[in-house]
Amino acid sequence: MVPNTTIYTSQVTIHTSQEKRRVEFDFTVGYAYDIRKMTKIIEHSLSQVEEILQDPPPQILCWGLGSTSLEMRVRWWIHSQRSQEVISRSRAIQAIKEAFDANDIDPTDPQLIYYQKTQNGDEIPEASKSISPNDINTVIEGPSPPEFKIAENDPEAKRTKKDSKDATMLPNE
Repeated sequence: MVPNTTIYTSQVTIHTSQEKRRVEFDFTVGYAYDIRKMTKIIEHSLSQVEEILQDPPPQILCWGLGSTSLEMRVRWWIHSQRSQEVISRSRAIQAIKEAFDANDIDPTDPQLIYYQKTQNGDEIPEASKSISPNDINTVIEGPSPPEFKIAENDPEAKRTKKDSKDATMLPNE
């Protein structure tokens, strides 16, 4: 414990208990894009950012299914200094955006509305169409999901700390 007066009147250096820190951000992309191709593009982009540690390697995760888009989460590890987080986040997002531009990928949440014409020529939204029982029972299998590996050096794989909390706890009086 550190008294408030020490924090407010003295210079305090904070040492983290871990050498590495994880950084992450989320984005969405339309369902029309190939997930595996996007994953490779993102992996390549992150490998170009020198602040991002390659061991453990960055992770690109499919994180959520939205009404019009896929949410993805990108995670990577850096050294624990706060400046490393700010710089790596900025450089990673810029590298990914530029790679998306080069590959004609638009990382926005598209709004798609499909219309079907009625017999008299009026348009009705696609969602209003009825679904036959045959459509509900038809299942088309996609490819197997890619294997997801957690590196041995991933700090989240183990929960050990460099220091003991015993030194920071008040003794029982």
